[in-house]
Amino acid sequence: MFRSPRFALKGGTALNLFAHDMPRLSVDIDVVFTDHTLNRESALRAIA
Repeated sequence: MFRSPRFALKGGTALNLFAHDMPRLSVDIDVVFTDHTLNRESALRAIA
């Protein structure tokens, strides 16, 4: 499983995989950066 304090999975694929244990996967994944206090430049540095 992917673990990170800075990112979270969201959307139908995450729900199906972790909440309902359904094997359906979509072609894309939704990933969100969780620290909303950083400005854009700081967030991009944290990701790199």
